[in-house]
Amino acid sequence: MSSEVKANKLSPATGTALQISDSGDTTTIPSGATLSIAGTIDASSGTATGFGEDNTPAFQAYVSATQILAYDTTTTVQFNTEDFDTDSAYDNTTNYRFTVPTGEGGKYFVYSHLVIQGNAVTTLDYAYSYINVNGAITLGGYNNFQNNPGKYCSYTNAGILTLSAADYVDCSAYLATSSGSDGEIWGANARASLFGAYKMIGL
Repeated sequence: MSSEVKANKLSPATGTALQISDSGDTTTIPSGATLSIAGTIDASSGTATGFGEDNTPAFQAYVSATQILAYDTTTTVQFNTEDFDTDSAYDNTTNYRFTVPTGEGGKYFVYSHLVIQGNAVTTLDYAYSYINVNGAITLGGYNNFQNNPGKYCSYTNAGILTLSAADYVDCSAYLATSSGSDGEIWGANARASLFGAYKMIGL
């Protein structure tokens, strides 16, 4: 026997819990119908929670003008211009770091690209580029030209990092030249030097 109930609203007779169907029953939502739910579905435990999750917090910033890279000195890269910063979690004026907001710990895809140059042709002996977490080197690249010095080198560092709330991520660079002179981190040109991250979902 089948029947149809038509109503604009179903509410529990007592308390605040409303049950639809019994254990073992199948409740069907037909094709073409829309079920609107504000979040959470456990059903012991198919989970779900919140729906509509996205890859935020997220940011990307770049060096807008050439930054001097002092000879034989590890230097924080000043990615001073933001393309976007969804949670205002990247400091582009003082420490040039991304700090994980409260409640946003998890796995993040973090990336950087740098172009480093010596002060003249055939003076760049070696250089490196690092991504640091809480001041500790975590991802990095290194070039050594000591037998054949050049002028330019570029680095792309990227990886998935597990970060907790209040962890901070920044980038540093270093170079040595045969002349003992300072070098530069390229800025402006086609975002030659940039830094970014976004939170990953489903991991």
